[in-house]
Amino acid sequence: MSDRRLITLALFVATFLVSLDASVVSTAMPTVIGQIGGIELYAWVFSAYLLTSTVTVPIYGKLADLFGRKPVFLLSIALFMIGSMLCGQAQTMEELIGFRLLQGVGAGGVLPINQTILGDVYPLEERARITGLFSTIWGVSGLLGPAIGGFLTQYVSWRWVFYVNFPLCVLTIVLIWKFLHERIERRLHSIDYLGALSLAGSVACLLLGLQTTDNAGLAALLYVLAVVLVPVFIWQERRAPEPLVPLWLFSRRAIGVSTLGGLLLGWALYGQSTFLPPYVQGVMGASPTVSGFILAGSSVSWPIASTIGGRVLLRTGFRFPCVLGGIILTVGFALLLLVTADSSLLLPLAITAVLGIGFGFYSVGTILAAQSAVGWEHRGVVTSASQFSRNIGGTIGVSVAGALFTGGVMAASTAAVNPNDLLSPAVRAGLSPDMLATLQAVLSSALRNVYVLFVGVAAVSALVAAFLPGGPPEEVSDAGPRGASEPAAVSV
Repeated sequence: MSDRRLITLALFVATFLVSLDASVVSTAMPTVIGQIGGIELYAWVFSAYLLTSTVTVPIYGKLADLFGRKPVFLLSIALFMIGSMLCGQAQTMEELIGFRLLQGVGAGGVLPINQTILGDVYPLEERARITGLFSTIWGVSGLLGPAIGGFLTQYVSWRWVFYVNFPLCVLTIVLIWKFLHERIERRLHSIDYLGALSLAGSVACLLLGLQTTDNAGLAALLYVLAVVLVPVFIWQERRAPEPLVPLWLFSRRAIGVSTLGGLLLGWALYGQSTFLPPYVQGVMGASPTVSGFILAGSSVSWPIASTIGGRVLLRTGFRFPCVLGGIILTVGFALLLLVTADSSLLLPLAITAVLGIGFGFYSVGTILAAQSAVGWEHRGVVTSASQFSRNIGGTIGVSVAGALFTGGVMAASTAAVNPNDLLSPAVRAGLSPDMLATLQAVLSSALRNVYVLFVGVAAVSALVAAFLPGGPPEEVSDAGPRGASEPAAVSV
């Protein structure tokens, strides 16, 4: 097997690792809460990872230009591996959140440098085919991840949801270390530290404020700091020689609307994977494995809808598939309100399939609209901004929904019950029928409030999509110079 194929194998594994993480952890979290408690911090397990994995993306890109892809990629994989192993050792929810922060720092470098290495070792025509293959990994991981997470949680231990990353990380490190060879050309770059710090600080303050429900004064201070840091970030991006986020891009209609749509899409996407398992397991009484299979419904319908949506937009333009996707998402989240404790498990499975169709139509339209609005030389920046906005939307969305969820479950204290008990199969089996019904009502009420929020977000996403260009795709195209030169810095 050639060196290039072994490098590609390593990149496949790395992509699978990061894409798998969200689905396996979502499936395991109800059991984690049942064992170590901390239901009031539930959303932070996801928000912490999303925060660090998002704000580090542009920094890793700059470091890869300065020091080469290989050392920075190996660093990111090593940090992800260490963070994963520490997560498996966590004894409290606070520890788990801290280790998830570290895991996210590593994950932030995996995907962007992954795509950069692909660009180094493949010419443009081959890269288009390889990139399509990489896209299928997300669908496969979404399909297998919940099942893997549910199986490990139910039959081994939830800790192995994190430990399973170790051998795959080692395989990736060995292959990249041995077969990726670089001849680094040293160049001077200006890393936008102030932009990164102000953006990270603003998002972090917002998240902390959303999670601070017992101290109104501290929460208000955090919100003020979050708002104050926004103009600092904007000022820095306008003056930085190599800004973290080039703001001029968003003056173009297709890019600005697509970015906002991506933020709303991330809000809805991460909300589905985070807040559906607690209902299926806690209210409906399903096992973690069954919960995982239910989440996989969207992973089957998403790639199908993306394929269809890509063909549709070539004839109708970007607006129609995105608006259609937003409407389908609105219907899907509204259908979640019809699920009860006595419903068949086929109902939430069908609903996740509906949501997958909405995600597929919406995501393909927004991404391609943004890419078509710039020339070749800016397409990578625009694609990164699209992913960045989706991650930020997920981070903020999970935190807002988490605050709403936490407020709902805290109502259990008035009934002198512990909502953590409902998510522990062993404890749940020993509950009296009356206590079980009380706990189900508390959890169901809290989650329904969250689903109503997602209905609103999906409806707004459909409205935003209506502002996308409605003509043929070529009308928004701004084709620049094309070509793919083989970089001299890499040899395989």
